[in-house]
Amino acid sequence: MAALKDPTVNMIGVWGTGGVGKTTLVKKAAEQANVDKIFDVVILSEVSLNQDLRRIQGEIAEALGFKFEAETISGRSNQLREPLLKETKILVILDNIWATLDLGELGIPFGDDHKGCKILMTSRDECVLTEIGTGSLNIRVDALDDGETWNLFEKMAGDVVKVHNLQRLAIEIAKRCAGLPILIVTVARALRNRNDSHTWKEALQQLEKFENDEFDARVYSALELSYNHLKSNVIKQLFLLCGLLVNNDYAIEGLLNYCTSLDSFKDINHLEDRRNKLHKLVIDLKSACLLLDGERNGYIKMHDVVRKFAVSFARQKHNMFIEEYDCELEEWPRKNTIAKFSSIYFPHSYIHRLLEGLECEELKLFILHSKNRDLEIPSSFFHGLRGIIVLDIKNIIIPSLPSSLSYLKNLHTLSLEECELDDIAIIGNLVGLEVLRIVNTDISHLPKEIRELAHLKLFSVSGCYNLEVIPPNVISSLTRLEELSMEKSYVNWEAEGVNGQNACLAELNKLSKLTRLDIHIPSSHIMPNDLFLVKLERFEISIGDVWDWHRSSKYVTSQRLKLKLPTSIHLKHGVKELLKKTEDLYLDELGGVNSVSELDREGFPRLRCLHVQNGHNFQYIVNSKTRAPCHIFPDLEVLSLRKLMNLEMICHGQLGVKSFSKMRIVRVESCNMLKNLFSFSIFKSLLQLQEINVVDCKNMEGIFSFESEEDGTGDVIELTQVHSLELRRLPKIASLCSEVKIVKRKLQTTDSSGSSHNMRLMMKVEPIPLLNGKVPFLILLSHSSLCD
Repeated sequence: MAALKDPTVNMIGVWGTGGVGKTTLVKKAAEQANVDKIFDVVILSEVSLNQDLRRIQGEIAEALGFKFEAETISGRSNQLREPLLKETKILVILDNIWATLDLGELGIPFGDDHKGCKILMTSRDECVLTEIGTGSLNIRVDALDDGETWNLFEKMAGDVVKVHNLQRLAIEIAKRCAGLPILIVTVARALRNRNDSHTWKEALQQLEKFENDEFDARVYSALELSYNHLKSNVIKQLFLLCGLLVNNDYAIEGLLNYCTSLDSFKDINHLEDRRNKLHKLVIDLKSACLLLDGERNGYIKMHDVVRKFAVSFARQKHNMFIEEYDCELEEWPRKNTIAKFSSIYFPHSYIHRLLEGLECEELKLFILHSKNRDLEIPSSFFHGLRGIIVLDIKNIIIPSLPSSLSYLKNLHTLSLEECELDDIAIIGNLVGLEVLRIVNTDISHLPKEIRELAHLKLFSVSGCYNLEVIPPNVISSLTRLEELSMEKSYVNWEAEGVNGQNACLAELNKLSKLTRLDIHIPSSHIMPNDLFLVKLERFEISIGDVWDWHRSSKYVTSQRLKLKLPTSIHLKHGVKELLKKTEDLYLDELGGVNSVSELDREGFPRLRCLHVQNGHNFQYIVNSKTRAPCHIFPDLEVLSLRKLMNLEMICHGQLGVKSFSKMRIVRVESCNMLKNLFSFSIFKSLLQLQEINVVDCKNMEGIFSFESEEDGTGDVIELTQVHSLELRRLPKIASLCSEVKIVKRKLQTTDSSGSSHNMRLMMKVEPIPLLNGKVPFLILLSHSSLCD
């Protein structure tokens, strides 16, 4: 912490053996730095063994709210420097570095180029850090001593270690974990509440196999012990599958595509049931400390020590073959070796050619993510691979799918991603297929043969921008379909009753089992009135032409609806039913109504994010003086309003106390008729408010207003959650509020130049005018004025 606060220090290195706790330490230091307000921005990215520079650049840019225009590493590097240089005080954490890293190539300015940018790096090798430029400031993280080891082990294993005949065994087992938290925690969790001495003796015997100098073998043995104590074969299989796939952050949803290769998932008929089981198993692996939460919601990751064990164990004990990421396969394994493989995974590997005549009846999972786009798949390649259950091919030019694909009678999942495709009609022969993904490809038309896939449960053609033709009756033939994803694909729907060359939306109504739908409909005119009356549980549905959202939602939700309609008359009955389920709602240029509250008489009971933009008709967001209910938006957390030219008030009339009671974030931009955000009566409900952002509102006079002389009389309200306040380009701003107690709290403001400044809100007995305004405002500013 002293080094982080020292302005003369640009780089800090943290090093120590794998599993000793380097990542945990730097994350805790970053949290403390946030509490102490040392930096304006803190960014963390894992470098890992493969050093994927594009990914690292992307993570840094995402943290800055910045989007690249360039594609090359060097072009992105030049673009990244500019926003980094704008940050006065910034901490960039680069975790898990295995080899020398060129910060300049990444686009990170440091030292004399940007003295406000501090780099914190972790590595197993001190020499790597020194080569990058940390100099003498390399902090070593040692293993825990015996006392610390026992305290942690006891905490993780529970009260069972206090049992008289087990305590001595527990102390010896803890010592064998070499003071590494990763081993102490996993071994202790594996033995937690196991009160039979035989289990503990067996565990100690396994850990005693190796001498002190056989460190890697000891780590392997400890993790094998944890693996062996997993509750079932299916969770063991999932752990090994994660070892193959989970490198950096990995979406749990992505694992679902591969789970049919696991024995216990075969007999689960419904995708939602498979999803539920998968999430339960992931939770169990996290409880065993063999999986970690990812950096994003719905993502997971694996400690590199654990993954190294998982890959090694899978290779040795379960005949699973995995090539190193971004490597070049110069020579295939011997055919007699391949014959034993149960899984083969090439992760972004350069392969010169595929062997013909392979015989591997045991192979269930084959993942080919090619770095060589011109790799040819021989027509007979799959002859001897008839047991494949999951086939995943990525980044290959495939003019025609190989004829031997028809031999894969056991194939349940086929994924073709980022491939150049032309003739894929042979897919119609794969009648047992349950999952078909044709994602981010240049395919222009789907073959009519797909209608033969009567067992298909998931069909995704997302990201296929060139897709123009889906023959009629193809979609409606997939009567067992549970999930259909067409996001960013296909807009040439025919109107119902037109005998054309393309599918019509009415076909969706014949999919009685459909529970998930991702789709873009360019015009409401081609929609049947009863569309979407099926029991959709998950959906991302966009209705309207070109979408141009100034600020995209990062809120994780499974019910998102986007509407861009000329008039509310086009709100079909099915769409109105969807509104009641929607959690994330976008409205753009919706005519025929003067308030959002008119769209749902039930008050949007499930809505958590609302984004409204480009409306000329909206006078209010909520108008309680119509027939709308008093309690509206009870679960709303994020409200974003942009370019609503005639918006006079967010709320018109009195609302119930539950309205807006969970709101955390308010963003308003370019709403020039708006004079205030909320009345004082609504202000009482905003106790969860954390962020206020108001920009480019020419007539904005104050954030909160009084509707009557009685408003606020005798009330004391504390905004204890507010941590961010941004007010920019508000020429008429005069006040925030009056007679309101605001607890002492540091905030951050941004001026017209984009620079950040600290300020504090404080309670005062006497009101203080802001900017010579007439309405009192309780605030103490430092460094700069609040508005331009």
